[in-house]
This record gives sequence, C-alpha cells and structure tokens, in this order.
Amino acid sequence: MKQLYALLLVALLTGCASVKPPEFVSASSPKVVMPAQPVWAIQGITQDTPDGEVSSRWLAFKEQSLGYIKELQTTLKPFTKD
Repeated sequence: MKQLYALLLVALLTGCASVKPPEFVSASSPKVVMPAQPVWAIQGITQDTPDGEVSSRWLAFKEQSLGYIKELQTTLKPFTKD
C-alpha cells in the first residue's frame, strides 16, 4: 500500500512539473491626447459681477461642461468596456 501511495505521489508531482506556468506580457497603455479644457464661462466672476450676468455665465458653464464631457467620452470610448 505504501508503494502505491509513493507511486501516486511521484505521478502527481511529475504531472505538476510538466505544466508550464503562464507567461505574463507587460503591456503599456496607449497614449491618449485629451481635449483641452475650455476657458470656463464662470472664470472671472467676482462679487461685483451683476446677478444677471452671473446667472448667464453659470448656464453657459453648464453647457460647456456637458460639451466637454461628451468630448471626453468620445475620446475615451475606444479604451472602455461596453
């Protein structure tokens, strides 16, 4: 019985020794040119800026932000999983 266990152990160890470990390949991520940030409409708002202009600038900033987000999504789409 001991011989059977010894033979089984040798067979198992031999089987493990013949399996190659996986080879890992290092890959660098591609360089992506990001779209330039716009000059935000809210830049330059001070305490002296009239309320109507502040509201207009914030609405323009919202539209700029949505446009910039769409640009980023378009640029990065090839590198994301769907």
